[in-house]
Parts: sequence; C-alpha cells; structure tokens
Amino acid sequence: MSVPKGHVRSALQSRLLDGMIRKVRSPTEKWKILVVDRAALRILAAALEVNKLVDEGITIVEMLDMRRQPLPRIPAIYFITPTAESVEQLAQEASTQYQSFHLFFTGRLPDFLMDVLRRNTQMLRKVKSLMELDTQFLALESRVFSLDRPAASMPQLYAEGTKAAHEEMTVISERLTEACKVLAPRVDWCVRCDATSNHSRTVSSLVKEQLETARLERKVKDHEQSKNDVHRNNNGQEDDQEDGDEITKATLLIVDRATDLASPLIHEFSYQAMAHDLLQLDYQKPGGAHIEIPDTNNASKTKTLQLENEDNDSLWNQIRLAFIEEALVEAHKTFKNFLETDAAFKIRGKDTSEVDIKDMGAAVRALPDSQKSADKYAMHIHALKSCLSTCHELNLSKLAVAEQDLIIGRHSDGTKIPPDEIVESITEILRNASIPIDHRARLLMLAFVVLEGLLGLGGENSALAYSATFRLKLQRSGFENISDITPQVVSAVKGLQMVLSTAKTGLEAFQAKQKPLLDGEETVAAKLKQKYARRQARKNLKKVNAARRRRHGLEEEGSLHYDVARYHPPLRSVMMDLVDDELNKEAFPFIGAVSVNSIIASVGRVSLGDDDRTSGDSIEYHGRFGSGHIRGHSAAVAGMFKAIARVDSDKSATSDEDDGRFRLAERGHLYVIFVIGGICHSEVRSMYEVCRKREANLVVGGSHMVTPETFTKVLSAVSDPVERIRVMLPPLPLELAQSRAARARTMAAGAEKKPQASVGIAESDADETHDSEVHDNSFSAERNEAEVEVVTSYKKSRLRLFGRRKK
Repeated sequence: MSVPKGHVRSALQSRLLDGMIRKVRSPTEKWKILVVDRAALRILAAALEVNKLVDEGITIVEMLDMRRQPLPRIPAIYFITPTAESVEQLAQEASTQYQSFHLFFTGRLPDFLMDVLRRNTQMLRKVKSLMELDTQFLALESRVFSLDRPAASMPQLYAEGTKAAHEEMTVISERLTEACKVLAPRVDWCVRCDATSNHSRTVSSLVKEQLETARLERKVKDHEQSKNDVHRNNNGQEDDQEDGDEITKATLLIVDRATDLASPLIHEFSYQAMAHDLLQLDYQKPGGAHIEIPDTNNASKTKTLQLENEDNDSLWNQIRLAFIEEALVEAHKTFKNFLETDAAFKIRGKDTSEVDIKDMGAAVRALPDSQKSADKYAMHIHALKSCLSTCHELNLSKLAVAEQDLIIGRHSDGTKIPPDEIVESITEILRNASIPIDHRARLLMLAFVVLEGLLGLGGENSALAYSATFRLKLQRSGFENISDITPQVVSAVKGLQMVLSTAKTGLEAFQAKQKPLLDGEETVAAKLKQKYARRQARKNLKKVNAARRRRHGLEEEGSLHYDVARYHPPLRSVMMDLVDDELNKEAFPFIGAVSVNSIIASVGRVSLGDDDRTSGDSIEYHGRFGSGHIRGHSAAVAGMFKAIARVDSDKSATSDEDDGRFRLAERGHLYVIFVIGGICHSEVRSMYEVCRKREANLVVGGSHMVTPETFTKVLSAVSDPVERIRVMLPPLPLELAQSRAARARTMAAGAEKKPQASVGIAESDADETHDSEVHDNSFSAERNEAEVEVVTSYKKSRLRLFGRRKK
C-alpha cells in the first residue's frame, strides 16, 4: 500500500489494515467480528470510516464492555488498549464466545497484565495471534495528530504539589515515539527541543533515546537478514518497503505550550477555528465534530452531519482555513455553481416539455449523490452564517480588535498604541456585561500574558510589554474585579499565572547561561553593563525580527487587511525558520547521540522463570519502553549493537556540532512539530500556510487539540484540584450505531453450520515471511504447552503465556 509522504491518516490506516485486519485470514469464514474498547475506538474512528470496514470482512463492531451474543462460528479481532480495565474484561471472556481470538493492543502490554491473561487458559488455547501495534495516537487530519491526552498534560506538568509530571512526560514520549515510527519507520530521526523549557528538554531526551534504540534494532535486523540473504534487493532494502515512501530525512521539534499562551486564547476568525469556538458541536460520533442543522425537507426536524470530512468534502478543504466572510462568499459561489451543473438539480427549473429522456436518466442516476452534496453545502452555509450571527450578537469584533491591539502593541496602521488608550479600551470591554464572561476572560488573561513580557517561541513580543507606563496603569486599573466574574475564571487566571511563572523561570535560566555576569562577579558595575547589553540586544532583536517578518512574508499576507486578523502564532515563524534551516541552534538545540550502553541497559534484560529454565527458550521482557523493541538481548545481540554503533560513529562522527552544521534539503525531508500541552487551530492553519509557501512536508501534533473553552478549563485545573479531577476524566465514549443489516449478517454467519476447521495463526503475505520468523498453524489442545504468536512492531517472536502443563 503506497502511503503519501507525511500523511498521518494514511500511515495509520496502513498500520491498522495491513498490520491487523488483513493479517487475520480464515479459509472457512468470510466475515470477522471486531471488538474494541472506548479508547481504541477513538483511534480506529479517527483513521478509518467504521462503515467501510465491511469491505475488509468486518461484519460488525462490538464494544468490549457491553454484553454480546456468543458467535462460536466466527473469528474475532480484539483491538483494545493495554489498560488494567480492558485486559481484565478480556480475561473474563468465555472460550465459546467466538471461533478464535486475535488480540491486538494499541501499545505495549505490561508483564503484570500478561499475567492477568494467563488466568483464562481455555480462552488462550483459542488465541491465534497477539500483536502490539504501537498506535496510541489519533490522526485528526492528514497532517495533524494528537496523543489523545484529554487535557491531562498541563495540569500534571504545572500544578503545584503533583508528582505525576515525570509520569506524564514518559507517556508523552512513548506515544510520540510511536507516531514518529509510524510516519517514517525507516528514517534516522533528528530531535530538537526548546531550550527555555525543562519539559521540552526532558521529553526530547526520552524520545531521542527511544528512536535511537529503534534505529539500532532496525540495523540489527537488517544485518541478520542480509547475512541470511532473505528478501533483500540489490539496494539493500526490504521487499516490503513502500513505493510511496519518499522520506529520506526526518526532524522532530518539541516545544512547550507554556512558551506561547496567547495563541489558544485569542479569537481566531478562520472558519475551522471559529466553528470550534462558537458553535455547539457534537464530538461523540465517529469521524470528528458533527453539527445539527435544520432539515430542508421537513422544517420540524433536524439532521446531524459531519462537519470535518477531509477525505470526502471538497468544499470543506477549500474554505476551512479561509477568513469567515471570504469562506461564506466562496461557499455561496460554489453552491450556486453546483446547482447549475448538477444533473439532478439542473432539471428542477425546467418545464416538463423541456426535459428529455436523456436528462431525466442522468438526473435519476445522480440523485443519491446529489442530495448528499446538497446537504454538505447547506451544512457549511448554515455553520458559516451561525458563526457570523453569533459574532455580531456577542459583539466579538470589538473584543477581537482590542485583543489584536494588545497582543501586537500597535494599531492596524502600524503606529504605537498609547498605554492610556489600550488600558481604557480593555477596561471598557471587561466591564461590558453584554459580552459573555468566558470571552471577556480571555482578554483578561491575554493582558496578563503581555504584562509578563515573555519573548515566546518566535522571539517577538508586544510593543506594550516593555512599557513601564502600561504596566503601572494596568496594575492600578483594578479591572480584575469584574462584577459577574465566575469562580472558574478566577481559577483560570490563577492557573495562567502559575504557568507563566514556570515559563519565566525557564527563560531566565536560559538567558543566564547565554549572558552570564561580566567577569563572573555580581558587582553593581557588572549588573549595569549587563543591563545596557540586554537593552542593546533588544534593539538588535527588533531588527532581526523585522528581517524575519520580511523573509516569512508576513507583510504580504492578505489577512493583514482585516483588523481582527493581524496576529500570527509564533509557531508559524518557528516552522518557517525550521524549514529554511534558519532556526536558532542555541534556542532550539539538537539532542545529542545516546550512549549505546545505556540503550542496551534500558531496553530489557533476559529473565527465565522456574518453569522456563528446563526449556531455555522463553524470554521475559522487563524494558521501560514500548513494544517496538526487542523482548530480550543476548550477549551476541548486545555486541552487534555496539559494533553497528561503532561503524556509524566512524562514518559520520556524530556530535552536537555535526548536527548543527548539517543542512537538510527540503525535498524528502519530513518536519514534525510537537507541542506539549496541546496545539490550537490557528497553529494548524499556519502549518498549512507554511506547507503551501515552502512546499514543505510538515506535520504538527500535540498532547490534545486545544479549543478556547478547553484551554480555559485546563488553566483552571492547574490551580484548582477539584477542577483538575473533572478535567482529567477520559472523554465521553463515541456513539457507535450498528445497522440492522450488519447485525442480521452477523447472526446468519454465526448460525451457519459448517464442519470444524482449525484456523491458522494470522500470518503476513508469503513474500513478507522471513525464515527467522516462526509460524505454527497447529494450535490444538493436545499440545503440552500453549503458545501464541507475538508480533512486536512487525518483528515476530515466541512468548509462552503460561508454563508447561503439569503431568
């Protein structure tokens, strides 16, 4: 299957289809059952349309935690997360529930949960395959992914008194590593971080170590296969290398949400961002956000349609990043053109005498698709008008202009804003009860962000941040004492101040390393010289930023014509600099090479149980990383690790300086930007702009997708323990509706009587099978020991689920 380069959804689809559904074959049964838990269904629904699974032989999708009818004549595929709850429910399955069991986990299955599975010996005798897919992330769009951490990152990383920060960073690093290996499985990754953030440096180091481990394991595997001359071509690559994979280099940049707290708060007026900000959307259905619109055929009824459909909605792809008014004009224009050209709608305005048989036949054939297209056009026009009407009703345009003036520090004509004017404007809006408090609170928090004066990702700041007059007047205004302020807003402001304090500490530590005190003494003269040097550096920074803006094309943007769209997220400039190879190597350093000895020590150790010592062929895994790593290492494998690392060191002499001097070509280079704490829609829009301007292969991701509402709740959870518990709850389950035809087909297949036939273990295609891999189709109960095939990142090994049967 050819996967477009940098296409997150296609890469994840390939992993799920080729690595799970198509691996399960039965010579006697056409249909299969797919059993999922709540979290796995979110991963599956984000990558695939659940209704299209029938083409792959999936007759019905069932929930693991719901009561299911036994179908002992149909094989079942279990796609679940390796959590204690899901594994416990799996261990309670009856052996007569399905004909055979094929177990697929989204991530690494810990050893203690493997022990839970060992209890159900009857079911294990019918387990034909067990696999760890490493797919614990959501493919939200073709170039956007999420780790599905539902607003959990920032409360755990920045709340005082919590001990879960390191655990959260470990989870983020493991899932991010899985996403990188799915996007570019055979590329040596280059990892960079934000030097001003401790969280960014820690996560980057963990990801670098795991990617380096995967690289060495891949080289060990290639070395073994080349030695046996198994399925190798003349270029030394595997036969199963995908033809569409053109990625030759990959760079991962990890930044922190705390370095830019303004972008999720400011009002964004592109269609996609505005819809998620102002409309009532339903997120409990597969396929993303859904919206309820009036039914054109029956005014008393409504219908729910999918708002974001990147694969099957050309209008959505055309207008989702456009300014809201431009999007509405384009939607009307496209809809009018559709009515004039579509066969089914073209004949509606004609008399019966003007319609011939040919036109009538074309209209009948086009009727089903035409009605679906018409519903999509009507949905987008309804959503756009709702966004505009809500904006006018809440008077958000005046609020948005104040936000732009505050965050930039200048009027639309480029002149500086007097501090008295901006403070008066902010105070007037904050005390205007006609604007909802949730929207006014965002302006209040933006004022605190500007007041703190942090440079942020792009190295730029508001012109008001360095004004002592603005700071003094803002502090004296007392605008935080709003009459209708809610406790949640108060908690959000406190949480924002806590995050700002952490970000300021990291920035000051970075600046102290870059510009230490002169002569190493903390004298008054040295401090004055340092203060003067910083003032000069600030002036030089303004010149550098002006040149950067010209190079990035910000002065030529059409959005500058709108007063409410002058602000660009700082991440946009970072993306531009990264693609142009102009990113500051001190502010965004490369993560150096990882010691091979530390990799060998951290990957795993060989451990033989009492029952295994007699056979000597069972290896138990005790590694800290995910399933993409070797289950156990012998001395020979460890020696091969060192030998390969030594050869790589002799060839490239890898070091931090070498990484910094290495200039990467744009073609064939994959750039991945990951934001710890979540990514917002304005940054997604900026990513697509950079891709279009530079023709770059760019992908962005975050701990979760941030909307203004969720971001306010996250900040509130940082300071409020009660709100933290509420925010960190898992998202509501998706509503999975099964058709009557699917259930009838399943019941018919399960009731059909056929002679018993042994179902083989799921295997890959014949041309993908290596001699070193073990395949066993005789899974009978008469064997002395029950074994199951384990596939870890497509590298197969044997693992005994329980010991020898006692005689």
